[in-house]
Amino acid sequence: MDWLADWWDGFELWLTQLWFPFQVGLVIVIVLPACWWAARLIDIGIDRVSAAVARRRGSNGAVGRPPR
Repeated sequence: MDWLADWWDGFELWLTQLWFPFQVGLVIVIVLPACWWAARLIDIGIDRVSAAVARRRGSNGAVGRPPR
């Protein structure tokens, strides 16, 4: 794990020494799409889990009312 810590330290040093507009550009190009995809995957996962729970309970999807 030392190699990973050394690599990360070098990357962090390189990133912090960049001109600020380049840092912002990297965030826009790399971090924002990564966060969007992560949020999308979490959303899909939660939808699947909630659908499975609703099927298991025999719910018709109505919130706050017991199934008839």
